[in-house]
Amino acid sequence: MDPVDDPEEFIAASVWYHPLIFPTRTEVLDHTLLCNGNGYEWGADGKIRSVFAHIDPSGDEDTIARYEREAAEEEARSRKYELPEEHSMASYYRKQAAELKVIRAQYLQRARTYGPVRVREQVPGNADNYQARVVTSRDLKWMLLGRAPQYVHPVWQPYLAEVRELFAPVLMEQGALWESP
Repeated sequence: MDPVDDPEEFIAASVWYHPLIFPTRTEVLDHTLLCNGNGYEWGADGKIRSVFAHIDPSGDEDTIARYEREAAEEEARSRKYELPEEHSMASYYRKQAAELKVIRAQYLQRARTYGPVRVREQVPGNADNYQARVVTSRDLKWMLLGRAPQYVHPVWQPYLAEVRELFAPVLMEQGALWESP
């Protein structure tokens, strides 16, 4: 998908291929438009493009197949240990594969479903503390939402508005809600 001509297809594909990272529409929009260094940029045509479009993904093993393969390999390795099922890595891999199958069966619905907006984040360098997540104009200059070109293709305009509305609780400026133009 380079450029992304159909944002809905892009969102659904993101949920399909990366269901643990993007279980709902909210995470796809967050990652795409509110994260720096995510592998996407604005093209001259006003559409979002992948900076990794030149890499052939066909060599990547499907995540579910990988978990099932790892479960079988782990089971073969650990037969001599006789671990309880709850402590078995094979069991863990099977559970992950089962969870992914459920998400994939629902991916089209999940691509239209909003999840919770992440309003807190881990304090850098301190795994036990969290702080309010805030996106300011200083942060926006690194994100696709803030770097939107003067001409945004009409197919992407509603998604920018959707992100501004959906993520309003974290879009702040000088302690006040950030107002979009």
